[in-house]
Amino acid sequence: MSQTGRVTRDRILDAGLGLLSASGFAGVTIGVLANHVGMSKSGLFAHFKSKEDIDIALLERMVDVAHKHVVVPAMRAQEGDSTRRELVWLVY
Repeated sequence: MSQTGRVTRDRILDAGLGLLSASGFAGVTIGVLANHVGMSKSGLFAHFKSKEDIDIALLERMVDVAHKHVVVPAMRAQEGDSTRRELVWLVY
């Protein structure tokens, strides 16, 4: 995949993650996502084979974001309440 393709795919996933956090998977339709990133539906399919591929990529992105922003900082925190407090954000 070209650098431009990766950048576009990341932009789609970032937008999808925002939609996902606001309205769940039901809110991340092909049409809504395409509109949100300023692309056509067929433009999305140039980067993903199906809606299922988008959903899987969003789940993978969600895991990456949670690991980077929740798990890693929690593991760096002192043991005890601060670590538990940081990890609670992963659940919610």
